[in-house]
Amino acid sequence: MREFEVTVTEMLKKKVVIEAETAQEAEIEATERWYDGDYIIDGKNFAGVTFAVKEVQREPERGGEQER
Repeated sequence: MREFEVTVTEMLKKKVVIEAETAQEAEIEATERWYDGDYIIDGKNFAGVTFAVKEVQREPERGGEQER
């Protein structure tokens, strides 16, 4: 049987309105508010999921060699 590594990525999304002079200032303000815990993003903000699969590569077994 082969083995696969599956990475599950969940995406959460929340829109907020920020008053600022520039987009950069708005981004900084939103970032600071998020770090301060003003925005709680949880399962209610679910925006999607992706699955990425790759096969686990195994080293070929060495036949007939003994460990020393």
